[in-house]
Amino acid sequence: MLINLGTNAIKYATNRSVITIECRESETTSFLRFFVTNVGREIPEHLQHKLFLPYGRIESESEENPNGLGLGLYICKEICHSLGGTIKCKSANSQTTFVAKIAFEKVAIEESKDVVGEMALPDIELDYQGGDEY
Repeated sequence: MLINLGTNAIKYATNRSVITIECRESETTSFLRFFVTNVGREIPEHLQHKLFLPYGRIESESEENPNGLGLGLYICKEICHSLGGTIKCKSANSQTTFVAKIAFEKVAIEESKDVVGEMALPDIELDYQGGDEY
C-alpha cells in the first residue's frame, strides 16, 4: 500500500519537490495513520472519489501517455478496508495528501530471560555463483 502511494506521489509531484511519508499512532484508539504528501497539481474535491474506483483515473492535460490501469488506489482502499480502516485524499494549495488509516491491536510484550537478547537463526547455506558486478 505504501509503495503504491509513494510511487503515485513521485509520479504526480512537480519536479524537485519533496515527498513526505509519515506514520502516526493514535493516542486514543488502535489505529495507525499513514500520510503520503506531495506538491503538485491539485485534485479537485468533486473528482477525488473517482481515484478509489476500479480503473478510476482523473485525466490530466500534462499526462499524454498515462502509465497504469487506475487500479492502484482501488487496491489500497481494499487493503485499508480489509484491515478495518479507511483511505482518503486531501488536496489544496498545490499539495495533495493521501491518508490511510488501519486498525491494529496493541500487544504487551512480556520479557523473558530465555528470549531477551537471543535469536535463533536457521542454518542456511549460501551458494552464490554470481560475479562482482555490484
